[in-house]
Amino acid sequence: MTVRAFEKDGVAHVRDVVAILVQATMPEQVVLGGGNVRLLDHLPPGCRVGENANAFIGGFRIWDAPKT
Repeated sequence: MTVRAFEKDGVAHVRDVVAILVQATMPEQVVLGGGNVRLLDHLPPGCRVGENANAFIGGFRIWDAPKT
């Protein structure tokens, strides 16, 4: 998404998607990353900013989790 598109509609889209994600998965927290996260004035409730590299670490942890 370009900065212009983000400024026009992006914040609303981020809030909508995060709300749907939280409702569907009930996570303890949501970590937002990417270059445009800096353009958000306020983060949605339960969100924090994280580094993009953390997504890889979290993904690997999910796949390495012991199966019960």
